[in-house]
Amino acid sequence: MASSHSNTDDTLKSTIRSSDSDETIQFKLIRPCDRYEDEYTECKSAKSRRQQIFVHGQTIDCETWAKDLANCKKWTWAGDEEAAMAVIDSERRRLRQRLIPHMKSDVWSKRNGPPPDWNNPLPEFEELNKNSYLTRVKETGEDPVASSSGSCTIQ
Repeated sequence: MASSHSNTDDTLKSTIRSSDSDETIQFKLIRPCDRYEDEYTECKSAKSRRQQIFVHGQTIDCETWAKDLANCKKWTWAGDEEAAMAVIDSERRRLRQRLIPHMKSDVWSKRNGPPPDWNNPLPEFEELNKNSYLTRVKETGEDPVASSSGSCTIQ
């Protein structure tokens, strides 16, 4: 079991690290500044505080959103690359935290590719749809619904 977790950790690290190779991808991690403000406002709201206590047993620290908002504004308005890198690091931490449960899950076995017959037609498709509306329109050439009433009145 321990070896599967270390393998999972390596896969997770390579997934996160793959964005390190291209600077353009790094800067795409930065959201628009109003999103950080929305996240901070939502995190501090009374409704969210009740939800946090219910889920986590305590309120969570919302200051990371405030720091990201401040750094985003520094990056957007002043071009401060150090602030941009701080936001990118924060986004990577969020991504890592979000992916950990997925990568460590052993409920489903992960596959390396699609099954060999993934694009074969479904055998019963034609049988299921032989009396469908679309099939009747194709066979008769006319719309049975439109020809039955003749007109539509909106009152």
